[in-house]
Amino acid sequence: MSLFHSNNVRIVIVDSSQRYIGTSSNFSIDLNLPVYCGDFDRIALSQISLPRSWYDVATNYNTFTLKEGAISTTITVPVGMYNVNSLATTIGTLLSSASPNGFTYTLTYPNSATVVNTNKYTITCSNSGTTKQLIFTNSMYQQLGFASSSTNTFTGATLVSTNSISISYINRVFLKTNACATAQDNILHEILVAGQYPSTSFVYYENINFDINSKEFTNPLNNSWDFSLYDRYGNILDLNGLEIVFSLILYKKSKTDELHMEHLKIQNLEKIL
Repeated sequence: MSLFHSNNVRIVIVDSSQRYIGTSSNFSIDLNLPVYCGDFDRIALSQISLPRSWYDVATNYNTFTLKEGAISTTITVPVGMYNVNSLATTIGTLLSSASPNGFTYTLTYPNSATVVNTNKYTITCSNSGTTKQLIFTNSMYQQLGFASSSTNTFTGATLVSTNSISISYINRVFLKTNACATAQDNILHEILVAGQYPSTSFVYYENINFDINSKEFTNPLNNSWDFSLYDRYGNILDLNGLEIVFSLILYKKSKTDELHMEHLKIQNLEKIL
Protein backbone atom coordinates (compact mmCIF):
# COMPACT_ATOMS: atom_id res chain seq x y z
CA MET A 1 0.00 0.00 0.00
CA SER A 2 1.33 3.39 -0.94
CA LEU A 3 1.37 6.11 1.70
CA PHE A 4 1.64 9.04 -0.70
CA HIS A 5 0.27 9.94 -4.08
CA SER A 6 3.17 10.19 -6.50
CA ASN A 7 4.30 13.76 -7.16
CA ASN A 8 2.07 15.00 -4.35
CA VAL A 9 4.72 15.41 -1.68
CA ARG A 10 6.78 18.39 -0.59
CA ILE A 11 9.62 18.49 1.91
CA VAL A 12 9.94 21.86 3.66
CA ILE A 13 13.01 22.92 5.63
CA VAL A 14 12.27 25.30 8.51
CA ASP A 15 15.17 27.27 9.95
CA SER A 16 14.23 29.54 12.83
CA SER A 17 17.00 31.96 11.84
CA GLN A 18 14.90 32.78 8.75
CA ARG A 19 11.93 33.95 10.83
CA TYR A 20 10.49 37.40 10.29
CA ILE A 21 9.27 37.80 13.88
CA GLY A 22 9.70 36.13 17.27
CA THR A 23 12.46 34.13 18.93
CA SER A 24 14.27 30.92 17.99
CA SER A 25 11.69 28.86 19.88
CA ASN A 26 8.55 30.91 19.21
CA PHE A 27 8.41 32.45 15.76
CA SER A 28 6.58 33.12 12.51
CA ILE A 29 8.10 32.27 9.16
CA ASP A 30 7.14 32.44 5.48
CA LEU A 31 7.32 28.95 3.94
CA ASN A 32 6.77 30.15 0.35
CA LEU A 33 4.67 27.12 -0.53
CA PRO A 34 3.78 26.59 -4.20
CA VAL A 35 0.15 26.78 -5.26
CA TYR A 36 -0.22 23.01 -5.65
CA CYS A 37 0.29 22.59 -1.89
CA GLY A 38 -3.26 23.88 -1.54
CA ASP A 39 -4.40 20.34 -2.34
CA PHE A 40 -2.39 18.78 0.47
CA ASP A 41 -4.24 17.61 3.58
CA ARG A 42 -1.55 16.08 5.84
CA ILE A 43 1.53 17.43 7.60
CA ALA A 44 4.17 15.59 9.62
CA LEU A 45 7.49 16.34 11.24
CA SER A 46 10.30 14.55 9.40
CA GLN A 47 13.30 15.37 11.60
CA ILE A 48 14.48 18.08 13.96
CA SER A 49 17.74 19.34 15.40
CA LEU A 50 17.49 21.64 18.39
CA PRO A 51 20.07 22.84 20.90
CA ARG A 52 19.91 21.53 24.45
CA SER A 53 20.53 25.09 25.56
CA TRP A 54 17.61 25.62 27.93
CA TYR A 55 18.57 26.05 31.56
CA ASP A 56 18.11 23.43 34.27
CA VAL A 57 17.25 26.31 36.59
CA ALA A 58 15.15 28.88 34.76
CA THR A 59 14.03 32.44 35.48
CA ASN A 60 10.82 32.59 37.56
CA TYR A 61 11.32 28.94 38.57
CA ASN A 62 14.40 29.32 40.72
CA THR A 63 13.24 29.96 44.29
CA PHE A 64 12.30 28.03 47.42
CA THR A 65 12.07 28.83 51.14
CA LEU A 66 14.34 28.04 54.06
CA LYS A 67 12.67 28.21 57.47
CA GLU A 68 14.63 28.10 60.71
CA GLY A 69 12.41 28.16 63.79
CA ALA A 70 9.85 30.88 63.07
CA ILE A 71 11.99 32.79 60.54
CA SER A 72 11.60 32.20 56.80
CA THR A 73 13.86 33.40 54.02
CA THR A 74 13.67 33.02 50.25
CA ILE A 75 16.48 31.21 48.46
CA THR A 76 17.03 32.39 44.90
CA VAL A 77 19.14 30.06 42.78
CA PRO A 78 21.13 31.57 39.88
CA VAL A 79 19.70 30.49 36.52
CA GLY A 80 21.87 28.25 34.41
CA MET A 81 22.98 24.70 33.69
CA TYR A 82 24.01 22.40 36.53
CA ASN A 83 25.22 18.91 37.34
CA VAL A 84 24.82 17.08 40.66
CA ASN A 85 28.04 18.51 42.07
CA SER A 86 27.69 22.12 40.95
CA LEU A 87 24.09 22.25 42.16
CA ALA A 88 25.04 20.74 45.52
CA THR A 89 27.80 23.32 46.01
CA THR A 90 25.56 26.21 44.95
CA ILE A 91 22.62 25.23 47.16
CA GLY A 92 24.87 24.65 50.16
CA THR A 93 26.44 28.07 49.76
CA LEU A 94 23.07 29.79 49.31
CA LEU A 95 21.52 28.13 52.35
CA SER A 96 24.51 28.99 54.51
CA SER A 97 24.59 32.60 53.33
CA ALA A 98 20.86 33.08 53.87
CA SER A 99 20.60 31.24 57.20
CA PRO A 100 18.89 33.57 59.72
CA ASN A 101 20.89 31.93 62.51
CA GLY A 102 24.24 31.66 60.75
CA PHE A 103 24.04 27.89 60.30
CA THR A 104 26.19 26.12 57.73
CA TYR A 105 24.62 23.74 55.20
CA THR A 106 26.23 21.15 52.93
CA LEU A 107 24.74 18.89 50.28
CA THR A 108 26.22 15.52 49.42
CA TYR A 109 25.42 13.09 46.61
CA PRO A 110 26.32 9.37 46.69
CA ASN A 111 29.63 8.44 45.06
CA SER A 112 28.54 5.48 42.95
CA ALA A 113 32.13 4.23 42.81
CA THR A 114 32.06 3.45 46.52
CA VAL A 115 28.42 3.35 47.69
CA VAL A 116 24.97 2.52 46.37
CA ASN A 117 23.60 5.46 44.39
CA THR A 118 20.13 6.44 45.63
CA ASN A 119 20.01 9.48 43.32
CA LYS A 120 19.12 11.65 46.31
CA TYR A 121 20.80 14.54 48.07
CA THR A 122 21.57 14.51 51.78
CA ILE A 123 21.42 18.01 53.25
CA THR A 124 23.34 18.48 56.48
CA CYS A 125 23.12 21.47 58.82
CA SER A 126 25.66 22.46 61.47
CA ASN A 127 22.79 22.78 63.97
CA SER A 128 20.71 19.84 65.14
CA GLY A 129 18.46 21.52 67.71
CA THR A 130 16.52 24.24 65.87
CA THR A 131 13.62 23.17 63.67
CA LYS A 132 14.62 23.59 60.02
CA GLN A 133 12.45 23.22 56.93
CA LEU A 134 12.74 23.51 53.15
CA ILE A 135 9.47 24.66 51.61
CA PHE A 136 8.73 24.31 47.89
CA THR A 137 5.88 25.58 45.75
CA ASN A 138 6.25 25.14 41.98
CA SER A 139 10.00 25.46 41.50
CA MET A 140 13.32 23.81 42.44
CA TYR A 141 11.59 20.80 43.99
CA GLN A 142 12.48 18.40 41.17
CA GLN A 143 16.12 19.41 41.00
CA LEU A 144 16.49 18.82 44.74
CA GLY A 145 14.32 15.71 44.90
CA PHE A 146 11.18 16.85 46.71
CA ALA A 147 7.47 17.13 45.92
CA SER A 148 5.78 20.27 44.67
CA SER A 149 3.92 22.31 47.30
CA SER A 150 5.71 20.44 50.09
CA THR A 151 7.21 21.29 53.48
CA ASN A 152 10.20 19.13 54.39
CA THR A 153 11.50 19.08 57.96
CA PHE A 154 15.03 18.15 58.96
CA THR A 155 15.48 15.21 61.29
CA GLY A 156 17.99 16.66 63.67
CA ALA A 157 20.76 17.96 61.42
CA THR A 158 19.89 16.12 58.22
CA LEU A 159 17.31 16.07 55.47
CA VAL A 160 17.32 13.53 52.62
CA SER A 161 15.53 14.04 49.32
CA THR A 162 12.19 12.25 49.32
CA ASN A 163 12.32 11.62 45.56
CA SER A 164 15.06 10.99 43.03
CA ILE A 165 16.58 14.24 41.90
CA SER A 166 15.91 15.38 38.34
CA ILE A 167 18.24 18.22 37.43
CA SER A 168 17.46 17.98 33.71
CA TYR A 169 13.76 17.72 34.43
CA ILE A 170 12.55 18.89 31.00
CA ASN A 171 12.46 15.56 29.21
CA ARG A 172 9.59 16.13 26.80
CA VAL A 173 9.38 18.80 24.11
CA PHE A 174 6.31 19.68 22.04
CA LEU A 175 6.48 21.32 18.61
CA LYS A 176 3.30 23.31 18.04
CA THR A 177 2.10 25.09 14.92
CA ASN A 178 -1.01 26.66 13.43
CA ALA A 179 -0.38 24.47 10.37
CA CYS A 180 -2.28 21.73 12.26
CA ALA A 181 -4.89 23.85 14.01
CA THR A 182 -7.31 20.93 14.45
CA ALA A 183 -4.79 18.86 16.44
CA GLN A 184 -4.94 18.88 20.24
CA ASP A 185 -3.28 22.09 21.46
CA ASN A 186 -1.86 22.55 17.94
CA ILE A 187 0.76 19.89 18.71
CA LEU A 188 2.47 18.69 15.56
CA HIS A 189 4.84 16.33 17.34
CA GLU A 190 6.03 15.28 20.78
CA ILE A 191 9.72 14.55 21.33
CA LEU A 192 10.20 12.26 24.31
CA VAL A 193 13.97 11.82 24.23
CA ALA A 194 15.03 15.40 24.94
CA GLY A 195 16.03 14.63 28.52
CA GLN A 196 18.74 12.14 27.57
CA TYR A 197 20.90 14.76 25.89
CA PRO A 198 23.49 16.59 28.02
CA SER A 199 23.56 20.37 28.30
CA THR A 200 25.09 22.24 25.33
CA SER A 201 24.60 19.24 23.01
CA PHE A 202 22.06 19.03 20.19
CA VAL A 203 18.85 17.03 20.42
CA TYR A 204 18.27 15.13 17.19
CA TYR A 205 15.02 13.31 16.45
CA GLU A 206 13.80 11.54 13.32
CA ASN A 207 10.19 10.53 12.74
CA ILE A 208 9.99 6.89 11.63
CA ASN A 209 6.27 6.72 10.86
CA PHE A 210 4.90 9.71 8.99
CA ASP A 211 1.37 8.42 8.52
CA ILE A 212 0.61 7.60 12.16
CA ASN A 213 2.28 10.79 13.37
CA SER A 214 0.79 13.09 10.74
CA LYS A 215 -1.83 15.76 11.45
CA GLU A 216 -4.46 17.45 9.34
CA PHE A 217 -2.79 20.20 7.32
CA THR A 218 -4.99 23.25 7.94
CA ASN A 219 -5.10 26.40 5.79
CA PRO A 220 -2.51 25.11 3.30
CA LEU A 221 -2.89 28.24 1.15
CA ASN A 222 -1.32 30.39 3.86
CA ASN A 223 2.21 31.63 3.34
CA SER A 224 2.98 32.46 6.97
CA TRP A 225 3.13 29.86 9.73
CA ASP A 226 3.73 29.99 13.47
CA PHE A 227 5.96 27.48 15.27
CA SER A 228 6.82 27.16 18.95
CA LEU A 229 8.58 24.75 21.29
CA TYR A 230 6.96 23.97 24.64
CA ASP A 231 8.05 21.91 27.61
CA ARG A 232 5.78 19.45 29.44
CA TYR A 233 4.62 22.20 31.82
CA GLY A 234 3.24 24.45 29.10
CA ASN A 235 6.15 26.88 29.03
CA ILE A 236 7.90 28.01 25.87
CA LEU A 237 11.48 26.75 25.91
CA ASP A 238 14.13 29.43 26.15
CA LEU A 239 16.95 28.30 23.86
CA ASN A 240 19.03 31.32 24.84
CA GLY A 241 19.37 32.56 21.29
CA LEU A 242 20.38 29.32 19.58
CA GLU A 243 18.41 28.31 16.49
CA ILE A 244 16.44 25.19 15.58
CA VAL A 245 16.15 23.48 12.20
CA PHE A 246 13.54 20.92 11.23
CA SER A 247 11.91 19.49 8.12
CA LEU A 248 8.25 18.94 7.41
CA ILE A 249 6.51 16.56 5.04
CA LEU A 250 3.40 17.93 3.35
CA TYR A 251 1.32 15.57 1.27
CA LYS A 252 -2.02 14.44 -0.06
CA LYS A 253 -3.00 11.28 1.77
CA SER A 254 -3.48 8.30 -0.50
CA LYS A 255 -7.01 6.93 -0.64
CA THR A 256 -5.62 3.41 -1.17
CA ASP A 257 -5.19 2.76 2.54
CA GLU A 258 -8.71 3.96 3.27
CA LEU A 259 -10.19 1.72 0.56
CA HIS A 260 -8.30 -1.31 1.88
CA MET A 261 -9.50 -0.57 5.38
CA GLU A 262 -13.12 -0.28 4.27
CA HIS A 263 -12.78 -3.54 2.36
CA LEU A 264 -11.46 -5.30 5.47
CA LYS A 265 -14.30 -3.92 7.55
CA ILE A 266 -16.86 -5.22 5.06
CA GLN A 267 -15.20 -8.65 4.97
CA ASN A 268 -15.16 -8.90 8.76
CA LEU A 269 -18.76 -7.80 8.97
CA GLU A 270 -19.80 -10.46 6.44
CA LYS A 271 -18.00 -13.12 8.49
CA ILE A 272 -19.85 -12.04 11.62
CA LEU A 273 -23.20 -12.11 9.85
